[in-house]
Amino acid sequence: MSRLRLRISISLDGYVAGPRQSVENPLGLGGMRLHEWVFPLRVWREMHGMPGGEVTASSKVVEASMANIGATIMGRNMFGGHPGPWDRKSPWSGWWGHNPPFHHAVFVLTHHAREPLVLEGGNTFIFVTDGIESALAQARNAAAGKDISLAGGAQAAREYLVAGLVDDLPALGKTPTELERDMEKALGKYIRDPVVTVVVTSFVGPANEQVRVVGEAAKPQVLPYRRNMTVLDVMIAVGGLTDFADGNGARIFRVADGGKLYSVRLRDLVKRGDISANVEIKPGDILIIPQSCF
Repeated sequence: MSRLRLRISISLDGYVAGPRQSVENPLGLGGMRLHEWVFPLRVWREMHGMPGGEVTASSKVVEASMANIGATIMGRNMFGGHPGPWDRKSPWSGWWGHNPPFHHAVFVLTHHAREPLVLEGGNTFIFVTDGIESALAQARNAAAGKDISLAGGAQAAREYLVAGLVDDLPALGKTPTELERDMEKALGKYIRDPVVTVVVTSFVGPANEQVRVVGEAAKPQVLPYRRNMTVLDVMIAVGGLTDFADGNGARIFRVADGGKLYSVRLRDLVKRGDISANVEIKPGDILIIPQSCF
């Protein structure tokens, strides 16, 4: 099945565009700076019918992002123009001229219906008004087995990520610790001794890479195991204990030790700050927090 792939330039403080987007400033004020790295590349210039250009380590990044793409999805703001209903007398036809760089079907998320826009080079823009899942289904059909590019902008990317529909991010296949080290290395070119923390808000993986918390935690859940993880890390992630928890009656069921149970004094740790109760967590551990008997 086609995979939905997301590649997007983002600033160190989490923005993908500048403020006050307009026809004169399609990426908002200052937003073009996020993409200055790609403009000189030969591969990017060829896509846009421009001569010359350079080949750098970044060229492979762009080439990989373009490989095996059969359809594209983007938000209304990325397609651009003006907010609200389309101008029927002078309809907006995108930022890219008569021959855009996609050369396949592009599905534009919008609240305002419009007939498909057919341009040169195999470019057809289809305007989807019935949601992100419909756009994805139509894009998969158009891609004919190839992958789909989620081009942006920020709102479209956010909606697909929250819905769990993005299949491919550059982060896939790496642990949070590996991502932290990679990002620190990259940021080290610009910031002295950067410290990066990657927080995983949801996780799907084998049980031996999970830590499960059940019982009287504020937010019982499955957590990704991280190197040097402790009980305190787990309690922070689950929001602490409920008012009904028997914190000092908690047990760790350790799969790695054949199911052996270990006592843990959560109330002493969380309520009294007794750091001696902060024990190490192992991959596959199940933290069981019973209810108090009144």
